[in-house]
Amino acid sequence: MLGSHGNGDALGTWLLLMFAAGIACTGGGLLAVTGRWRSWYRPIESPIRYAPLAGIPFGVGCLIETAATLLPLSVTIRQVVAIGLLVCLLASALLFLRFPARLRPAWIRQVDAAALSSNRTGGDGAVSR
Repeated sequence: MLGSHGNGDALGTWLLLMFAAGIACTGGGLLAVTGRWRSWYRPIESPIRYAPLAGIPFGVGCLIETAATLLPLSVTIRQVVAIGLLVCLLASALLFLRFPARLRPAWIRQVDAAALSSNRTGGDGAVSR
């Protein structure tokens, strides 16, 4: 993790990138869940429409990685952290590919229902079912 000259530049860069990614993914996802950031959502059939929500586990994993790099951990705790990181990465990938309806925030369910009813009445809703 040390740079080519034996200094900690690479480690510092790694920590900054992981912390920035963790804050961006977790913060953006939490803003999306609460409904404070709604402009990203479009009621169309595409896995990308839930990307900010699926980014929450990835952001949590990045923050765990940052903390695990900074703290001196025992071998057992390092193994638990590695498993936690794998779970965060898998959860993020699975949520990106198929986001369960029961995990969707209420405001997304309302937008989807309005778009679906608009589509059934001949409106210009974008839901294709």
